[in-house]
Formats: sequence, structure tokens, C-alpha cells
Amino acid sequence: MGKTQPVAVFAWSAPPAPTDAPKAVARLLGNSLLNAGGALPGTQVVYRVLRGPAHGSLRLNGLALNAGGTFTQDDVNAGRVSYLHNGDSAVVDDFRV
Repeated sequence: MGKTQPVAVFAWSAPPAPTDAPKAVARLLGNSLLNAGGALPGTQVVYRVLRGPAHGSLRLNGLALNAGGTFTQDDVNAGRVSYLHNGDSAVVDDFRV
């Protein structure tokens, strides 16, 4: 199998109201965050979730991706991979692929 990718850190910006907990908000993970393909077609670059985020979930086409789940660079490029914050007070989260 291919190389293991480094930890991906996703910074989630909380709403400006300091007394309110962040609302559950989905953010697309674009190719500026995940782009390991180089010259390979996006369908050939496969990411495997080794550890999901602690304050939300990774989603592929709206469905949760758990540890062991996979998605491709093509999924990222096409906007099919997102992060959904769980609504707690955390403003930074990370995951490992």
C-alpha cells in the first residue's frame, strides 16, 4: 500500500459571540488541506481515516467516516468530504489519515 499521510489539522473558527457555544456547522475539506496526489489521478489517491476528529466528524457525501473508512483525492476535489463540528466549545480539531 502507499505512503501514510501526515496528521491533518482542521482549524474551525467559532462564531464571534463569546458567550455562545459554536453551532454545529459543516465545512468542506478542500484540496488546500488535503492534496497528496501530485501527478496521479485523484481517483488513485486513497486516504484511510486512522483517527477521526474529537469535536466533530468527517463525512463523505454526508455520511460519517469512522476509523478505517476511506475517501479519495477526487472526493476531496469534488467537495464530497466535509467536517461537521459537534457544537461544543472547541475551536480547533484534528484527525489522522
